[in-house]
Amino acid sequence: MGKRSRISEGVEQLLQSLGDDLDTVVSSLEAHGVRARPRNPEECVLARYLNAVIGSDPAISAVHVWRYSVRVRLRYRLRRSVVVRLPVLLSEFIVVFDGLGFPQLVDAGDGRHRDVQKLPADTPGSASPSDQGS
Repeated sequence: MGKRSRISEGVEQLLQSLGDDLDTVVSSLEAHGVRARPRNPEECVLARYLNAVIGSDPAISAVHVWRYSVRVRLRYRLRRSVVVRLPVLLSEFIVVFDGLGFPQLVDAGDGRHRDVQKLPADTPGSASPSDQGS
């Protein structure tokens, strides 16, 4: 399996692991200490969560979350971004989050937000030493 496929599958697994309903997704993100800015594809709560897990991979330069998809930008100029379709539930989550429907997840921008808790290296989608050379 190639690097792009591993990134795509890892992102899909991470998104699915957040839960099967909005309350569970919110609880999962709260448990990881994620807070972020609404209406910002690079700083939204899902982007921050994904960046905390897969952002340490040296091949990844940024993660953007749009209403219907996740775009993982790769560091190498000649490589296209990896695009993963958001599940319908998480598209709904984005709409509600952007409308300030989950105030407990909003970073007010005053520097008082908690940092995202780092997840174990064996979390799906996180870089392993063998992936770094791919």
